[in-house]
This record gives sequence, structure tokens and C-alpha cells, in this order.
Amino acid sequence: MTRLQRFCLGLYPARWRFRYGGELEELIAASKPGARGTWNLFTAAIRLQMTRQTLGKMVALWTVSGLLLGFAASFLAKPRYISEATVILNSDGPGDDPNAAFLAWKTNILSRTFLASLLNSDHLSLRRGDVMRMPILDRIEGLYKDLALETLPTKSARSVPFRITFVDSDQNAAQQVVREVIRELSQYARQRFMYQRQEADLPALVTAIERLQARIDRLEAGRGKLGGDEPLPWQTPRQATLEVLDPASFPESPIYPNRQAFAVTGAGLGLACGLMLFTMRRMRSTPRKQVQA
Repeated sequence: MTRLQRFCLGLYPARWRFRYGGELEELIAASKPGARGTWNLFTAAIRLQMTRQTLGKMVALWTVSGLLLGFAASFLAKPRYISEATVILNSDGPGDDPNAAFLAWKTNILSRTFLASLLNSDHLSLRRGDVMRMPILDRIEGLYKDLALETLPTKSARSVPFRITFVDSDQNAAQQVVREVIRELSQYARQRFMYQRQEADLPALVTAIERLQARIDRLEAGRGKLGGDEPLPWQTPRQATLEVLDPASFPESPIYPNRQAFAVTGAGLGLACGLMLFTMRRMRSTPRKQVQA
């Protein structure tokens, strides 16, 4: 009898070995089973362990098995990394609503146009493995779910702090996308600021021209100077700034999978399976006992 066969024989229940162990050893020594016979010896021991265990042993066996399987499954799951940055929008101009500006910026960032530009960017190399197996709209939808802009609580009415987060299976890609979003927000902020300045200055442009003409007339008549009056509208531009409080972070460890959660879930499923199998075994064995009685 080989060591492996002795190990398989040791897997049988103790009571069973006490009653039939000697006969089984003689049978193994006489027949000298090969690899297939050793495998049958092992599977028979497992079946006996599963059918002749008490409630406590069966539940413990299934719970430990589920825990180990859950922990092993966590290594097969695809890791997910999150990068985040904190940005604040400051607006000092009268009549400006930073919350409305934030909503406009968020709509622009989460638009299909910008998300498609991220996917097609050569320097990002974002999710290239999904090109062949997923259409572009599904890839954009996945990017939309993984990118988030969320406001943070503040007491100031002239500023809106918000957090940018992005989740990806690549650590570098997660950080680069957050940086790209900050760059796009800065560019969009400048464009929007220039547009609002032009729109706000146009109504006052006629009045400014009239005041300037009156000052020129007084200067020509020798009754005044060009300077000394209130500044013109384009000399006092409204201020709007985008300040990065915390730059895009580099994710050191994944947020998924949580190996402890996988192990606990596996243990819970194993516990449930152990209880269910023990109950089913008792339900099958009860009618037989009644018939024999």
C-alpha cells in the first residue's frame, strides 16, 4: 500500500475504519490498485464523510470549504482602482451662481462627446481590451458609470467644492483620467468666463460709450480730464477661478475585490449548504427508519 493510499484510507470516518479498515487494507494489498483505484478510494472516503457526519461536523466542513473557495475566488476577480481629486469653484462676480456653473460643467464632462474623446485618446490607452468585444456606446456607458463628480458641503455661497473620482482596472489610467477631467474643467471654465463677460458687458457697452464720449467732449473743451472717473466695464472683469485642493491621487491598493468579504461570503454560503444537505439527508433517512420499525 502506497502512502497516498494510506492517506485516502485515513480520510474515512473513524467508526467505519474501526469496523471495515482491516478488510479494506487487505483488499488494497491484494488488488494493488493504480491511479484510478486510488482516486475511487479518495472519492468514496469523501462521500462517506459527507453522508455520515453529524450536524456540527458537516456544517464546519462546508463552512471551512466555502471560506477557502471564496478566498481563492477573490484572486480570480478583476481588480478595481479608484483615483480622486478635490477641486473648488470660486466665483466673485455679482449675479454668478456657482452651483449652476457646476451643474453645467458636470453635464459637459459626462457628455458622450467628452467620454468618447477619453476612449479615443492615444496617450491615455483607456480600456483598449474592450475595443473588440464591446460597441462604443457600451464602452461610453461603462465610463459614465465609473466617472463621478460630487459636491462637498460648504458654508460659502460664492464657492462650490466638489470631488472627482474615477474607477478603473489600471492604476495609471485611473489617475490620468482624473487629471484629464481637471484639465478639461479648467479649459471649460475659461471659455465660460469669457462668454459670460461678453454677455454681461454688452448691455452696459452703450452707456460706457456715452460716458466716454462725454469725457472726450469735456477734454476737448478744456473742462475735464480723461481719467478720474469710475473705471470702464472692461477694466473691472469679473473673477472666476478653479482651484485644485487635492490633485489626482495614485491608487496604491484596489478597492475591489475585498478578500475578506469574499471569504465571509463563501463561508456563509458553505454554512447554508451544510445545513441544507444535513436537512435533506435527515428527511431521506426518516421514512426508512419508520418502515424498519
